[in-house]
Amino acid sequence: VPADAGWRISAERVSFPEDRIDTMETRGRPWLLEPDRGELVALLREADAADDGELEARGRAGRAAAVASYSWDTVAGLYEERITALAARRPRSASAAVHEPFPLEEEVSVRVLATPAWRGTDRLGELLAQWVDATTRETSACLYLLADPGVDGEPEDLEAHILSAAESAGVDIDGGADINVLMEPAVPERDLRLHRAVDAYAALHEACSGHERLAREAGNVVLELSSGELAARLEFKPRSLASSTQR
Repeated sequence: VPADAGWRISAERVSFPEDRIDTMETRGRPWLLEPDRGELVALLREADAADDGELEARGRAGRAAAVASYSWDTVAGLYEERITALAARRPRSASAAVHEPFPLEEEVSVRVLATPAWRGTDRLGELLAQWVDATTRETSACLYLLADPGVDGEPEDLEAHILSAAESAGVDIDGGADINVLMEPAVPERDLRLHRAVDAYAALHEACSGHERLAREAGNVVLELSSGELAARLEFKPRSLASSTQR
């Protein structure tokens, strides 16, 4: 929703008391955004006081955004992009079929895997900055951050780590394409199957050599963060840092 199409309300992230919504168990702690009551009242009054010219301008901005993102031509183009990417993928060898790719649910054109040092020092902030700079929320791509629930911490700890890295890098991760934390135990063939399911791997620290080897064996790109390969892989023109960090 463009800023000039409506009135943005400040909100606070509030977690549910348990891993459940009503009668349904959830994978991780669910949460919602609770609007600021005082600001909501003020903005409702502002909207009520807006003249016809302002309301018409906001309506035009909303319609323009809807056409740009959700028109038949735009959606058809996204389908064409996905089908073309699938058709161009390198066929898997017979030996590779022994280990099926990991079943990732996101239907995107480009999948990038990274293995942060959740309890150590890494380049996650640099990766997040490049991800936000190279993508928008409409980019057909997903960044997967692998975590072992047995050693790396609870979901809220991992989320706090990501937000801290993003804040240190000066970026708002909500402005980029999807980022998914993969909470997967370190079982045999996990890493091999993951690399068979993605297109590229971003090394974030010195202990990533094993994953780099698996990525190359799977025929994937090993991204060098300092070389701009991420943006090139996404085939998306990077936006300026100023526009990518607006809140």
